[in-house]
Amino acid sequence: MLLLRRLGCSSSSSSSSSSSSSFLASPLSRRVLAMPLCRLSSSSSTTTTSTTSPADAATAPALEMTSFFLPSRDGQHQLHVKRIRRAADPTAVSSSSPPPSSSSASRPVCLLFHGALSDGRVFYSVKSQKGLGCFLAREGNCDVFVADFRGRGMSSPPVAALHNHGQHELIVDDVRALSDGVRALLEEEGKEGGKQHWLAHSWGGIITSSTLTRFPTYVSSVASQVWFGTKRVISTHSLERTMKIDMVWGLAFPLLGKLYGYVPARKFKLGADDEPLPFLEECSVWVRGGDWVDVKDGFDHRAAVGKLPCYPPTFSLAGQGDRVLGNPKDVLSFVNEHQPHGSDPPSSSSSSSSSSSSSSSSSFRFQVLSRHAGNKHDYDHASLLLHKDCEKDHFPEVLHWIQVHDGGKSSQGQKSKL
Repeated sequence: MLLLRRLGCSSSSSSSSSSSSSFLASPLSRRVLAMPLCRLSSSSSTTTTSTTSPADAATAPALEMTSFFLPSRDGQHQLHVKRIRRAADPTAVSSSSPPPSSSSASRPVCLLFHGALSDGRVFYSVKSQKGLGCFLAREGNCDVFVADFRGRGMSSPPVAALHNHGQHELIVDDVRALSDGVRALLEEEGKEGGKQHWLAHSWGGIITSSTLTRFPTYVSSVASQVWFGTKRVISTHSLERTMKIDMVWGLAFPLLGKLYGYVPARKFKLGADDEPLPFLEECSVWVRGGDWVDVKDGFDHRAAVGKLPCYPPTFSLAGQGDRVLGNPKDVLSFVNEHQPHGSDPPSSSSSSSSSSSSSSSSSFRFQVLSRHAGNKHDYDHASLLLHKDCEKDHFPEVLHWIQVHDGGKSSQGQKSKL
């Protein structure tokens, strides 16, 4: 569940979009880092490449960003993926440069999933080369793949043209199509497909975890997960919750859905991307406390968790300043839903420090990002990904988590203390 702006990505569009605002910028919410809302220029070709040097090109590797598309399993959608990796030669980057191949086989493979009312550009900026995806590629030499779910971002057709799908289709189709497609691409390049690290913001973590519980064969292909503000139920009660959830999600979105056939969130500055009404209707059942059971076909995800022989190691982060959309209490509650019945769940200490727990043969780590715990800020739902200090604050911890669970391979990457 994501109500925030994308990272800026095009100088030609930033001036026209700088006045855009999101619902998170309301007086009832914390101030979100001001980022222009813009779209990447699309191309009729299935592949576009952007190789630009970061601001400090003298010390930081240049990045190559390539767009490609994968078909959804039902054949109705082309899912856009932005690939981010170090350029082969930082001193001579150009659109004609060959794809970087040196040491690619040992690079950690990271697949990033956005949340609701958003798209993959929450993880990267083509212009500034900032964002989590760029950080992992630049500092950790990771092979990063940022996904746009069906209809969102640069995936086609857009929600406005085809909006008959809900979260069920993302769970049973998109996540698997994206994971399988990335693995096939790497194998075509002569690299071992290997395990992937799945990183998700907000509702994206609900989608990916639901895929793993429903299709347990994918568990063995996921080296680790990282969740940012991922919660399934919003249990807080406040004026802010009343405005954002009860009034916007409960009243405004259904009304807009009936008028337009979908929810034009961008048009009304209620989100960074549009959503199909069925998606929001299915999400709302869980957000309001419904069981972790698929609304469309009744699949019981909570029961399926208990049948898994193991679950990927998962690092779940929450922001102390996130009062509604990813409240630390609700984020921890979703972690606890992965615990076997009768086991002792992890607890969040009053000092907002990190805690760990075990589920089956796998581990969970839960951490609240706060000044009290030594972080630079009490991050909220948006700023825990978008704030300029993330790259020096908790992003290194995320990278270290990936390196540790990738067999200890860091390939010139930056290591940090946990």
